[in-house]
Amino acid sequence: MTNHINDGFLEEQDGHTVYWRTFGNPNGKPLLFFHGGPGGGFNEDYLHLFDLTKINFITFDQRGTGRSEPFGSIEKNTTIDILRDAERLRKHLQLEKWIVAGHSWGGTLSLQYARLFPDKCEKVFVSAYFGGHPENQDWAYGGVRIFIPEEIAAFENLRPQHEQKPVSTWILDTLNDPNADVDVLKEIVYRFNCVAAKITRLSPVAVNRAAIGPKEIAKAKIFFHYVVGDFFMSPPLSLVEGFEKVTIPIEALHGFLDLDAPPLQIIEMQKHIPQLKITQVAGGHNLMEEPMQSSYRALLRQLIP
Repeated sequence: MTNHINDGFLEEQDGHTVYWRTFGNPNGKPLLFFHGGPGGGFNEDYLHLFDLTKINFITFDQRGTGRSEPFGSIEKNTTIDILRDAERLRKHLQLEKWIVAGHSWGGTLSLQYARLFPDKCEKVFVSAYFGGHPENQDWAYGGVRIFIPEEIAAFENLRPQHEQKPVSTWILDTLNDPNADVDVLKEIVYRFNCVAAKITRLSPVAVNRAAIGPKEIAKAKIFFHYVVGDFFMSPPLSLVEGFEKVTIPIEALHGFLDLDAPPLQIIEMQKHIPQLKITQVAGGHNLMEEPMQSSYRALLRQLIP
């Protein structure tokens, strides 16, 4: 574990107490990192990608994740809530501006934060951008099936045959049901994690069924809460509109072998953000795999000399 230099909790709001922490050089260039998910929590492995002698690295556990309280809560837990928590954190740390970065879902949050608070961002750097566009859900339940048909079928077949709800809605309702059979909940999460393991890595890892417990179930509940809510992109947020006021430099790194978040979404964003510069490499979704890892380090050296 990398030692943090400061941490704490933001003042309670909407029933949530958000945990934040900083790493690196407190006098360095401030950088806010949005973790992925939704529901994922911050992974300290990402710290090894950054030169912490130059950076005041700042992150927080999004509502319901990590050490934020209450853990697993989906009440008052939407995209705009996360973005406003980030802005509260900037004010709490008394920072005028910061670089904003994020991976996967964190990339979505990074662009949305820049759209809402353009004068508070110096630069934006996103990797493996997962935009939450409708096309992404079409891909998740359609296109990707040609690569992992058995895993997708096993996941979808969890829904009872008589059930008319969409798969994601049935899963969220089941994960929310206080009377649901624990073994059913574990099987849902196991099958979902099997799909994720195949599409987020070039070299998939086996999913440990026995390790699935309340924490993994809570993470899945938050994820499907966002999926069913179309990632809560209703006004004042928008996936594609309102970016004309964002004039700061924006960099994106994307693997064209990414099965979780195909590059079409970030390429489409160039139509709305002309200064968006995309670097594509022969990588997948996972930032810790090559060539994503080395390419990320190289781009960081350019962004923060």
